[in-house]
Amino acid sequence: MQIHGDALLIRPGALGDAVLTWPAVEALRAAGAPTVWILGAPSAWGWLPRGHAHLRLLDWNDPAWMGLINPQIPLNAEARARLASVTCAVAYLRSGQDDARTALRELGIAHYLAAEPPVLGARAPAHAPSACDPAAAPEPWHAAAKLWGALPDGAYAVPGTEPDAGVWTPSLAETAAAFEALDVNAPPARGWFALHPGSGGRFKCWPVDRFVELAQRAVAAWGVEPLVCFGPAESETRAVFDAAARHANLAYRSAVERPLRELLALLNHARLFVGNDAGVTHLAARVCPTVALFGPTDPRVWRPLGRRVALAAVSPPAAAMDALDVDAVERRCAELIAQ
Repeated sequence: MQIHGDALLIRPGALGDAVLTWPAVEALRAAGAPTVWILGAPSAWGWLPRGHAHLRLLDWNDPAWMGLINPQIPLNAEARARLASVTCAVAYLRSGQDDARTALRELGIAHYLAAEPPVLGARAPAHAPSACDPAAAPEPWHAAAKLWGALPDGAYAVPGTEPDAGVWTPSLAETAAAFEALDVNAPPARGWFALHPGSGGRFKCWPVDRFVELAQRAVAAWGVEPLVCFGPAESETRAVFDAAARHANLAYRSAVERPLRELLALLNHARLFVGNDAGVTHLAARVCPTVALFGPTDPRVWRPLGRRVALAAVSPPAAAMDALDVDAVERRCAELIAQ
C-alpha cells in the first residue's frame, strides 16, 4: 500500500536517536511519501545535508507544537499550515502518544503509528501493534517501525530501497572545511584512527586512559594517526584525555565541536572508529568500520546501524565500563582492520 501525501516523523531526542531513526525515513519515502517532515531537535539532525529535496525539519521545541502533547493547547495556525499536506504520521514518543494521535486526527491525519525501538532480531515491534489501529496502519507503517534495529545490517524492510548516499557523503566544500579546521590538506596515508571518548552519560563511558592505550597500540600496529572527537559539554573529558595523552607521549589530532557535516566528512576518511554508546558512534557506523563499546546499555536496542560494525561489550553480570579491557577492544579493531 502506498502513502498518498506527505509523512510526518516525530522523533525528539539526541543525535544517536536521530541516526537510528533514519531507516524509518527511508521506508516512508519508499512507500511513496513525496516529502517527510521530521519533527525533532534540529541539533540532533545536523548531519542531514542542507536543502535535501525530500526532507523538511521542524523544531520540536518550538511552542507551535505544544498542542501535540498538551490537549489544553490547540495546535496554532502555523502548525496546521505546515501539516496541511501530511496524510500519515510515525511517532517515537516516550509519553503523550494518545494526545498526539488525537491532535493529528483532528487535522485529518488518520494514519498514526505509535512506534518504539524494537529489540534487534525481533520480527515486529513489541508495542506497535497494540499502540495503533490496525485498520489505519497498513504494512508500510509497520515497516517504518521495524526498520529501527529489527533487521540485520544492510537489510531494509521495503524491497529495492538503498541508503541515500547523498546523506552520508558530504560535499567537497564541507570536506575542505573539515580538513582546514584540522590544518591538513588530506587524510593521512593509512587513515585516521578515530576515537570518541565522550557520551551523553558518564556511566556509558569507557575509561579515558584505556582509549589512550588503545590509540598507542593502533599507532604501533597499523601506522594510523589518532583523531579524537569531542562534542559539546565534553570539555572535562577533553582535559582528562589531553593529560593522559601527554603522560603517554601520544600525538593526536582533535576535532572539537565541529559541525556534524564536517565531522561526517572526517569519519568518511577514517580507517577505523572506536566510541562509546553515543551519537557520534552511530554517525561513524554509517560511513566507516566501527567498534561500539557497550556496558550498562542494551546493544540489542541501541546497536549502531552499519555494514561494518563490531561490538565490544561488558560480559554479564558486570555492567560497569571499566570491566571492559583494552585487549578485548583491540581484538575487535584487528578483526575490522583485517577485513
